[in-house]
Amino acid sequence: MSPKPLDERELRALFEEIEAPASVGRWREPTVEPAATGSEIGSGGQVVTPLPERWLRQPPKPRMRSMAVVAAGIAVVVGLGGVVIANQLLTDDPPANPPMIIDGPDRPTSTDRQPSSTAPTDRPPATSDRPPASGAKPGSGGNDGADTPDGQQPPNPNGGPRGEAEPPPMVGFPSPTNAGVPLDTAMTDHEGDLHVTTPGTMVSNLRVNGAVVVDAPNVTLRRVQVYGRNGTAVRQTSRASGLTIELSDLTGTVVQEAGGLTLRRCVTDSIAATSGTTVVDTYFGSLQAAAGATRLVLRHNTVTTITLNDLDGPITDVTIEDGDLGTVAAPSEPWSRDIRVRRNVFRSDSPSTGWNAQAPGYEWTGNTSRATGGPVGP
Repeated sequence: MSPKPLDERELRALFEEIEAPASVGRWREPTVEPAATGSEIGSGGQVVTPLPERWLRQPPKPRMRSMAVVAAGIAVVVGLGGVVIANQLLTDDPPANPPMIIDGPDRPTSTDRQPSSTAPTDRPPATSDRPPASGAKPGSGGNDGADTPDGQQPPNPNGGPRGEAEPPPMVGFPSPTNAGVPLDTAMTDHEGDLHVTTPGTMVSNLRVNGAVVVDAPNVTLRRVQVYGRNGTAVRQTSRASGLTIELSDLTGTVVQEAGGLTLRRCVTDSIAATSGTTVVDTYFGSLQAAAGATRLVLRHNTVTTITLNDLDGPITDVTIEDGDLGTVAAPSEPWSRDIRVRRNVFRSDSPSTGWNAQAPGYEWTGNTSRATGGPVGP
């Protein structure tokens, strides 16, 4: 079907509205109604020229096409923005707290720290496999409300900077009263996960309501309280060899993924160990050694369960001594060796499972029963 011819009056009105480019001279003459053919002189003296036939057969070009394109683009942008905003408004999850990143070894001086007299109210509960204790350590750090101007801490009645003096020597087995963050330690609060990314960093006197992720070697956490998320208190990544944690309270699991982990005088729920692990004077619920673990030293700890599962790989060179223990689940496969259990006091009627007395380097000596005070075998 051929297009409907355009009314010539409309076309002339359109051309009357178009501005000619500056480089072009006058490009139209006043016109009146065209004659049937050829050019004529109108009654007013104007030249009357009929429009070419091809012009009359062209479909109209919409004058608003550019404006329509621009309007459509604006609508698309606004629509996409509305989707993003609506998605943010309709989600049930609150915005995550940005993690704090420790990217240098320098820490604020004591005058920069703001003490807190209370622990976070939404701290996760401790797991139930921690060993029994005769009492809980009173308080949770801070300065017990004794604030002074300019962020200064009240003097330590025992001498030295408040909360910085070394704790007294441990008497008896580890418990919540003699391990973990010392009393009267001035703490700074941090909400959200803490990432440590620079080698050799020292993180101290910090209360973290989130997990600590250590992603650099030779980092030290000292006098740190961690209320972990999703069951993890501290994660030592594969790039973070040589991690040391001292005098700290850790609610959740310490997850070791690199060689070289030392816990000294800490309180935690559990430890997932690999190799090069040393735990001393620490109160915790359980330790799970991964298949292939080696060079584990557990000395003078209070712990309920130690599991050395070698079904998927040998476990070698393990020393467990001078502790207050529940049960040791020993390696049972013939490829494991050099497992030493010495001078421990066992609370359980079944001090060990899976013990292979014929395996090379297995040693069970000087262990006693808490109930009877007499020697106990595996």
